[in-house]
Amino acid sequence: MNRHLLIMTFIICLTACTTVKQMTLLPEPTTQDAIARPAFIIDEGDLLDITLSAPNNDAVAAFETAGTNFLVDADGYILFPEIGKVAVMGKTEKEVEAWLSDTLSRYIDKLILRVRIDNAHITVIGEVNHQQSVKVAKAIPLLQALGTVGGLTRNARRDNILIQRKENGKIVHYRVNLLDNSLFSSPCYYLQKGDILYVSPLHSLKIH
Repeated sequence: MNRHLLIMTFIICLTACTTVKQMTLLPEPTTQDAIARPAFIIDEGDLLDITLSAPNNDAVAAFETAGTNFLVDADGYILFPEIGKVAVMGKTEKEVEAWLSDTLSRYIDKLILRVRIDNAHITVIGEVNHQQSVKVAKAIPLLQALGTVGGLTRNARRDNILIQRKENGKIVHYRVNLLDNSLFSSPCYYLQKGDILYVSPLHSLKIH
């Protein structure tokens, strides 16, 4: 038996040894375990899409001279037409929406204003079928994120998922067990923008 055939045989054996529990078991959520979906918090580097609409198009046009996309600078501000610097870092989309709506309603009657973070994404790597960055419009459940990338591989470890997250300017790490009901009350049940999710392997193949 040649070397390549030996390696392939070893990989097949590792896959076959994965237990049924590791492959299929997921916890059942309960009502008391459910947590509210958190809002995105605006940070440096976020690209805000701010759209305005009103019956008076001319009034709206005066505030759209810079387009609809606004980059949050290193100090946490965007530069908005006719208003100037607006502090947005640390606020939610709804909070910025409410402040801008209140301010611009003095000049635009029956204003409808929407604020969205346009470049929010999460990154999923490791033992998943399609490693990639996924654009998101809101916080999404961890299990939904895994489904988006094609699910876990047969060699994925289910009980020790790593999530890297930025909180209050610092990088923090969480561990999540997909086989336990604690998943549904975890701060990582919903993934936040910028999260990096890493799925480690059950077995590491060493080739000499």
